[in-house]
Amino acid sequence: QLGSISEECVMPLLAHLKVGPDQQRLRLGLGEDAPAIPEYVLVMPRAQRSLFDIIAREHWAGRNPHKVRELSQDVLSCLEKMHRAGMIHGDIKPRNIVRRALSNQAETDAGSSSSSSSNQKRSYLLIDLDASAKTNGKERAGAKYSSAYSPPELAQFIIASERAAAENGGSAAGGDPTVASGLDHLRPVAHVSFDVWSFGAVLYELCTGI
Repeated sequence: QLGSISEECVMPLLAHLKVGPDQQRLRLGLGEDAPAIPEYVLVMPRAQRSLFDIIAREHWAGRNPHKVRELSQDVLSCLEKMHRAGMIHGDIKPRNIVRRALSNQAETDAGSSSSSSSNQKRSYLLIDLDASAKTNGKERAGAKYSSAYSPPELAQFIIASERAAAENGGSAAGGDPTVASGLDHLRPVAHVSFDVWSFGAVLYELCTGI
């Protein structure tokens, strides 16, 4: 039983557990199709809503640079810790960025002099680590991807894979086209720049409102 562990311990733990699809595997949730292999469940604080919902409902993208700056600082802090631990997130997009309201007790413990609910601070967190990969120069990225936020290296591979899958009679709708194409071994090696590019695409969306 892992119990309660600090954020500094989580990243090395994830790097240790994610050693390959045929060995131990990190699963952020349980389901009926869960494989009969060792499972590790990471329980994170409940979020208010995702950045995707925030953009759609709160309408401050392109209008409030202060909120964009606040979000950017939190997300970049998360990425820095992951990258220092030798991992990339691999699937940065609005649906994988969530906002959490810190409790008044947490603020008090942190030394805040205010306990009013109107003074609650918010923090943004990254979720969904099933696309993460080690930056060891060997592990490849793109096991899962979101085309609109993919870096050029991965986007080129995805496009080539989809074309090859179509030519070979594979169906992108029936599975991963990068596997159906037979080019899965050509997926680009994971690099921290992939996360930087993807967050840059998110930041552009936030700054312009487009």
